[in-house]
Amino acid sequence: MLSPFFGHFSSFPPPSLLPLPLSLMTTEKKLVPQMGKVDVLLTHSPPRGVLDRCWSGHRVGSRPLLAGLRRLKPKFCVFGHIHEDYGVKVEEVSGTVCINAASCTILGAARHEPIVFDISKSTKAAT
Repeated sequence: MLSPFFGHFSSFPPPSLLPLPLSLMTTEKKLVPQMGKVDVLLTHSPPRGVLDRCWSGHRVGSRPLLAGLRRLKPKFCVFGHIHEDYGVKVEEVSGTVCINAASCTILGAARHEPIVFDISKSTKAAT
């Protein structure tokens, strides 16, 4: 699982900790290292601007994750964390199908059905 990490907070720090020292900030290359071909990128947090709107209406996704997603161009990126923006959306630049599979409300009550998707095996031989 790849996720930005700030102290013991995942994805983004609480406003009381801003601004953070540069030593705690995550770079895109650290967050999403070069991995070759990736079919499914599983993260805790969403990329910035993709199914990342929280209860206040602010976008809280990760900018470094978005940059890594656009570089790797996986078929799917699956995450949760932002319970309020459940659903499926294609990230326009990478063409990646992004899935916010958070099935509970922010208070932990079951609200959404699980998201099920299939990945077909490539029949193309490696050259």
